[in-house]
Amino acid sequence: QDFGEAIQVVTFVEASRALREQQKKTLTDTLGHSIDFDFVHVSAFPEAQAAKKDVETNNPGDKKFRIRVEWHDTFSSFQKSRDKELPVFIMAQEFLDALPVHSFQKTNEGWRERLVDVASVDDGPPGKDELRPRLRQVLAPDTTPAVDLFITPNRQYDNAPEGSVVEICPEGMLLVQDMAKVLEESRGVALMIDYGQDGTADTLRAFS
Repeated sequence: QDFGEAIQVVTFVEASRALREQQKKTLTDTLGHSIDFDFVHVSAFPEAQAAKKDVETNNPGDKKFRIRVEWHDTFSSFQKSRDKELPVFIMAQEFLDALPVHSFQKTNEGWRERLVDVASVDDGPPGKDELRPRLRQVLAPDTTPAVDLFITPNRQYDNAPEGSVVEICPEGMLLVQDMAKVLEESRGVALMIDYGQDGTADTLRAFS
């Protein structure tokens, strides 16, 4: 059977309503001429799902293929509601990089966690009071529970030079474990694309 004809459900893990609408428009504009889409948002909350039973369809009945497109706020929502009879193919680009991380820096006193602080007026340059209060990144004065949990047991970081930065994503670790479980159960496969570099580096681009 042709791969395209075999697809029954396409699932997006996307919490942003604006991006869900953009993804829906892209699918309709690019493939709507040949595929009937049934669009549905599957809520992780049962009480909210009751109000989301209506399925939006683009021009039903006149296309060669019909595919159900689901949006889940979280991977665990998909994990709980997926059809256990279907194999799962996971594709993710820059997905893990979008998750929050713990950031650590090697100092002359050992590893310290990098934290987010609020700068006071006294901390800034003269004449720039209009820019404060503002967020800034600081080093914890001592070891934190995150250092003890993620860095200390990892001997690979012992010889890192001073100034090295390591980012660890606990949410990503748990998510990959959940993905692996789904792939094993469904005999599926995954293609995950992220960009980075070897060694230690500071890749954090925003904090709040």
